[in-house]
Amino acid sequence: MNKEQIELIIRQKFVNAPPDIKSQFPEMLRKSQLSWITFNTNEYRMLSFMDLSDEKERVKQLLELQRDPYPGLIVVKPNVKAAFIIEKSKNIYLKNNYVKHLPSISIGKDSTILVEKHRQVINTKDYGNLDYTIEIGFIVSFGDEITQENASFYLEDLISFSISKWRLGDA
Repeated sequence: MNKEQIELIIRQKFVNAPPDIKSQFPEMLRKSQLSWITFNTNEYRMLSFMDLSDEKERVKQLLELQRDPYPGLIVVKPNVKAAFIIEKSKNIYLKNNYVKHLPSISIGKDSTILVEKHRQVINTKDYGNLDYTIEIGFIVSFGDEITQENASFYLEDLISFSISKWRLGDA
């Protein structure tokens, strides 16, 4: 999954959505100019939408240093305590969570997760105390079923799931 594939998905699903569908999106996704970043590790890829300029700057600086822009959000090591343990699960929706002093998600293989308005507070060796909120994030983990090559299909499916939740008012 490359940047062009992600841009195409964003255009198709969000930017060019019909007005009646777009009106059901979270406010930040209703804009004509969306601010987003994507990054990946060997274990997962994340697409994150953001609004706050301070948050954008923090994320940008960490990405330039080739560091995880969301320390404490995801761990991939088994047997590490986390608020949520997710493996081989699709279309998991985590909304309005507040996780303090432990990682949020222990992610296993072959999973797709939407996080919305997720607040993370964690103390790190490298950055000290961090307190940040992910407005909207789509996470796809790799494994036997989901690979780097087919991850765009799963990302698109997760976004479609999200849109249906927003439209039905289940979000």
